[in-house]
Parts: sequence; C-alpha cells; structure tokens
Amino acid sequence: MIEIIKETTASGQYRVIVIHGNAPEKAEELRQHLLDSGLGSDISLATFGSVIGTHLGAGSIALGYIPVI
Repeated sequence: MIEIIKETTASGQYRVIVIHGNAPEKAEELRQHLLDSGLGSDISLATFGSVIGTHLGAGSIALGYIPVI
C-alpha cells in the first residue's frame, strides 16, 4: 500500500491523510510507517463520519490523498 501511494504521489505535491473508524492507535501506526518511508513530513489523521463508519465498522482504516493546488 505504501509503495502504491509513493508511486501515485511522486509526480506532484499531495496532502496525505490516514482516516480511521475508532482505531487511533492503528491509524497512528500506519501514519508512522508512511513518515518513516519518506512519503512526507505532514500526514494528517482524521476519522470517518457516522455514515461511512457504520458501513466500514470499528477498526477500519483508509488512506486518502489530494493534490495541493
């Protein structure tokens, strides 16, 4: 997963976000792996909203990235 994000974001400047559903420790662990891999220095943590969280369930995590304009 980290390699895919690195390849996808290599051609520009992106903001990377680790999103979680009631799993802050798991999200922080992934965030730290991303930082250690050299992906960036500012990787945010966020939580799923109630609708998405209901469908995914507690303990789920995801990565999001958006271009910086």
